Amino acid sequence: MVTPHGEVDVEIKPDGEKVYYPLKTEELNPLPAAFKSSHLSAMGLFHSVLTYIKKHQPNRSIPVTRKEFLGSGESPAIIKDLMDMGMLVGCLFPVLGRKGANTGSRACLYYTPQGRAFIRSKVEPSYALTDNTVERNKV
Repeated sequence: MVTPHGEVDVEIKPDGEKVYYPLKTEELNPLPAAFKSSHLSAMGLFHSVLTYIKKHQPNRSIPVTRKEFLGSGESPAIIKDLMDMGMLVGCLFPVLGRKGANTGSRACLYYTPQGRAFIRSKVEPSYALTDNTVERNKV
């Protein structure tokens, strides 16, 4: 399931009950050589947009729309770079009306586990920090 902060795992029990697991926490991998200060600024801007939306719309369930991020001043090329570098994921998110019918879809962006790790490392140390850690093979 996709939330404004990223993907969470959902288990559906035999009785139909849904169990939501917290966001996965990863350590930050080395950044790609192509990662520049413009990408750092864009990640900070994305986090600001997300934080603003969650503050003013606390019950919102859809991620940041591409239009909202572009409207904040970010360029399409930087957004593409961040997606290619594995910091953000783009998806089409269905918007449902009051009767449950799809009223249209929105192009949305949300963090990957590495994107959240980057935010914890560079912007907000406690952001989306959970006990649901991803173990990596140690070489």
